[in-house]
Amino acid sequence: MIRGTTPTHTFTIPFEVSEIKTVKITYAQDDVVVCEKTMSDCELTGTTISTVLTQEDTFKFDHTKDVQIQLRILTISGQALASIVEKVGVSRCLDDEVLQ
Repeated sequence: MIRGTTPTHTFTIPFEVSEIKTVKITYAQDDVVVCEKTMSDCELTGTTISTVLTQEDTFKFDHTKDVQIQLRILTISGQALASIVEKVGVSRCLDDEVLQ
């Protein structure tokens, strides 16, 4: 991931999104939450959940540390699920300006 960009992150789940009550995607560095995306920030289709990080989101990341990403889901039936934490490297951006 590159700071100052707007990457789309897509997660494939083993069931239809119609079974989902709540979604939260957490982005952390050194186990400290940097940003979160909720169901309203996501597109849910079939068996995929997608979210787009903003330039402001990615500028919050320190390029010297990996980002930890975890998807959590609460199903309509009350089952709480979580993905294994994934680590993604962060590349620097030569400036900190949000492009307009």
